[in-house]
Amino acid sequence: MQNPNSLYLFLSLSFDTESLSFDSELMANRHTIILMQTSQNRATRTFMDYDSINQAMEGICRLYERKLKELNPAIRNFNYDISDLYNFVDGLTDMSALVSLSLSLSLHSTHTHTHTHKH
Repeated sequence: MQNPNSLYLFLSLSFDTESLSFDSELMANRHTIILMQTSQNRATRTFMDYDSINQAMEGICRLYERKLKELNPAIRNFNYDISDLYNFVDGLTDMSALVSLSLSLSLHSTHTHTHTHKH
């Protein structure tokens, strides 16, 4: 069960070098949900659920590798570079991420006392 004090940050995955250079501390233990739609058909909408941003990025790579195997069943080993992965993601109708950010909420109540003395 997720922490009730979590906030989900919506990230659009544009897959440029800046979006892949997350701070390693930020990646650790950040529940991440990848939302994707592979074609214009709304029935292709789906999601993938991960415990961290790193796992989500690895999941996207595995998704691409499965697609390569599906398109080329006779080939056992694939070589690809980051530009191939970018092209795969760009070819999807939509891909976005929801990333959990834990909130530490401290509620402090400040009381101002006004003393009224009746004489």
